[in-house]
Order: sequence, then structure tokens, then C-alpha cells
Amino acid sequence: MDAEVGIGAAAAQAGVSIETLRYYESAGLLPPIPRDAGGRRRYNQATLDQLDIVVTMRGVGFPLQQIRRMLTAKEPDSAEERIKRARALLAELGDQIAEQRRRLDAADALLHSWEQEIIDAGY
Repeated sequence: MDAEVGIGAAAAQAGVSIETLRYYESAGLLPPIPRDAGGRRRYNQATLDQLDIVVTMRGVGFPLQQIRRMLTAKEPDSAEERIKRARALLAELGDQIAEQRRRLDAADALLHSWEQEIIDAGY
């Protein structure tokens, strides 16, 4: 049987706060967490592995709703579907990053223009 850990150890291992861990559970990103006789959550290795996936996906910018859909896919070919969805989400994330880069370039050009105006005005 896998060793189980409490919420503090699970949060520390994942690099998130206890509050974030509770939120992920309530948001459906983790399966229902069993509790011991004292009512304390007990995280098994499978849940810790899923938590690691959630934290990693969140860290690269996946929205929580998309993560939940990927993790809760029930189709027989769910592994293939998850990969397909992940690729689509990565492409979408790439598009968003490209748009942010365009905006950053435009802001940089505007700032450069303002700097040049100040230099030309002799300030």
C-alpha cells in the first residue's frame, strides 16, 4: 500500500499553499481526498502524481477549466484525447504568447518614440 501524507506535506511537496491545494480539490482538479478518523485529508501517491500534473500545467499557463477537462476525460481513448487536447491547448497558448509579444513590441516602439521626442525637444 502506498504511504499517505497529510495536507501540509502534500502542499510542500507540490510547492503550493495549503489553501491552493484545498481549492484544487474543490475545483475538481483532484479526486475526492479521503480523510482519516480525525477528519484530516490523506493524500496517496496517485493523488500526489495528479497534483504534480496540475501544478506543472498551471505553471505553463493552462487555465484551470482546461486542466479539469483534460484530467476528467472519460472516453475509452481518453489518453489519446488528452494528448490531442494538450497539443491544441499548447498551440492556443503559443498564439496568446505571440499576441503578447506583438503588444510588447508595440509598447516598446511607443516608448522609443516618446524618448526620441524628449531628446529632440532638448529635455
